[in-house]
Amino acid sequence: LPVLAVPAGAKVKTVERILLADDRGDILPGDLDMLRRIAQLSAAEVLVGHVEMPVNEGTSLESEGVYGPALAGVAHSYHHARGADVVDGLDRLARRKHVDLIAVLHRHIGLLAGMFHPSTAQELAQRIELPLLVLEQNRN
Repeated sequence: LPVLAVPAGAKVKTVERILLADDRGDILPGDLDMLRRIAQLSAAEVLVGHVEMPVNEGTSLESEGVYGPALAGVAHSYHHARGADVVDGLDRLARRKHVDLIAVLHRHIGLLAGMFHPSTAQELAQRIELPLLVLEQNRN
């Protein structure tokens, strides 16, 4: 199930911009159903943000083939971010674009892989002062 984590000090306000963390992994349109509904109900824009270290010149910002169908009917745009790590890059992008909510897609990577690759969602929840929507990846 999707989880919404709201930090204790977060200000409650209307969601106008949502930052979706793009890890360039495969998604199914149904993976973003909850995000799309929230964006539609609040008339929010979704900013698809990818942190790349370093950002390569000429790299395409758009993943329209992946996100276009999943975000049908929702205003969305594509952005690159830089930072010391993924969480820092997303935090910088969120501040620069004045987002109200960050969304991530939790992927099932298995126990062994999980031991060597900490969860970005968990790090975001611990380090960033914005509400965080954790979406569940469809396994079908």
